[in-house]
Amino acid sequence: EKRGVSDIITTVLLILIVLAAIGIVWAIISNFLGSSTEQIDLGAGFSQLEIVDNSIKYLPSDAIQLKVKRDSNPGNITGLRVIVESENGNTQSYDIDVPIKELETKIIDVPLQGKIQNVSKVSIAPRTPIKNKIKTGQTADEKNIESHIIGDEGLVGYWSLDNDVK
Repeated sequence: EKRGVSDIITTVLLILIVLAAIGIVWAIISNFLGSSTEQIDLGAGFSQLEIVDNSIKYLPSDAIQLKVKRDSNPGNITGLRVIVESENGNTQSYDIDVPIKELETKIIDVPLQGKIQNVSKVSIAPRTPIKNKIKTGQTADEKNIESHIIGDEGLVGYWSLDNDVK
């Protein structure tokens, strides 16, 4: 009377060990591929936004306004992250939910809410839905503001012409 593990039980145990090993390897690989494809999705087509030259201006309501232009690259851009930097280096980011279609130019109002004074640089980054989450891509464009931004009030000139005309 031999007591031991039968050949059938040994074969079943080996098959279970192999299946467990395959499951562990698959879990590791799929996790890696999932995060890699998410990064690829974030980078795909995101060099398609730009701030239109000379379009940044202050609004009387403590906000800045800028024009954003998108080219013809496909993709689902549901909003923007606008990063505003002051002359002394303080930065503040604002998430603006405004979809921008292909070949569209939009005027964007960014409420500063008193958080930033003397704006020196404005940057934009696209926001897009990936796997039921809104992700922010790389910075697509930035504009340095060399001097103070002109307000929306317009410029008014006054010349006194009294007694100057003959």
